[in-house]
Amino acid sequence: MIRYAIYTRQSIEKLADFSSCEAQFHTCRDFVKAINDPHLHWCGQRFDDEGQSGSTLDRPAMRKLRKVVDLGGIDRIYAVALDRVTRSMRDAVVLLDEFEKAGVDVHFVHQPELTFGAQGRFLRHVLAAFAEFERDMISTRIAESRAYLKQHGRRLAGKVPYGYDADPTTRQLTPNPAEAPRIAAIFERAAQGELPNQIAHDINDLDWPTKVYHSKRSGNITGGGKWTARQITDTLRNPVYVGRFADGVDTRDGCHESIVDPVIFDNVQQQLDARRTTDGRFKRSRHNHLAFCQTIACPRYGRFLTTYQTTKRSVDRSAGSTRFFYSCRSTACGRPRCKGIREYSASMSDTRLAI
Repeated sequence: MIRYAIYTRQSIEKLADFSSCEAQFHTCRDFVKAINDPHLHWCGQRFDDEGQSGSTLDRPAMRKLRKVVDLGGIDRIYAVALDRVTRSMRDAVVLLDEFEKAGVDVHFVHQPELTFGAQGRFLRHVLAAFAEFERDMISTRIAESRAYLKQHGRRLAGKVPYGYDADPTTRQLTPNPAEAPRIAAIFERAAQGELPNQIAHDINDLDWPTKVYHSKRSGNITGGGKWTARQITDTLRNPVYVGRFADGVDTRDGCHESIVDPVIFDNVQQQLDARRTTDGRFKRSRHNHLAFCQTIACPRYGRFLTTYQTTKRSVDRSAGSTRFFYSCRSTACGRPRCKGIREYSASMSDTRLAI
């Protein structure tokens, strides 16, 4: 009995009911059936890497396949082509030599000439070099395209911000007739000193939903919910509304029409900066109770808990102890702040940590 496995890979995630991995799997199964060898038996396990790059071997299904090979669970591997297994020449040499030493044959449906032996090994190396070259050329073209778009103030990618639409032809931003005036109103209220929480509450009462996104690939519809204070703050911080794009820690010029007056935008930034009390959320305390931030989640809403502390002084106020807690302060989707979810962290002295 010859136990065989089928390996498939596609660079993008599954977008429909029938994916490229599924097509590759059935191609290999049909190829095996055409051989009509009664000794061939499928191992019963699927090895599909969806949304995984061929530039590395660190993929879930590939790790699983190599482990099964190491344990002697299969005798043969089928794949559609070498570039589905890897697009790196070095990885191709390492991986195929590893399979050969384990006594596992590798067969490529569209490249049957890539057999083991001196000639087959040479052809594998040549094709692996071409696959790596093709991958590098694609990366170079993408980098050149991005550089060109940046130089000419074009939008690169990402979700279309509230207040704009994407032109169907150029994919560049154009003001949305209904949303653009609302963005201007949000900035005007912020410039008058209103807090993001109050702005979110008021525009939710006005039934101004967040932007609705339609995915052409999957058909999913997201957004259209209530505003939160965080979303208002992110909107007020976005330089896209004054004709610029965020570019790392800096911004760059854009070619789209601005919605907000630059004077109002700068005024809002100054007010937001003035309300900041720290340089960052992880610099508020020297104690290690922050180690579990972004780890402990609220059982009710699934949001990560945030930290706060209380200090109790002695009678003569010469010493004291600090108690640290994790609490849920979620206001997701405009709902009231979550209450009653609190976890005790630790009790610490002002001068030393009690372990």
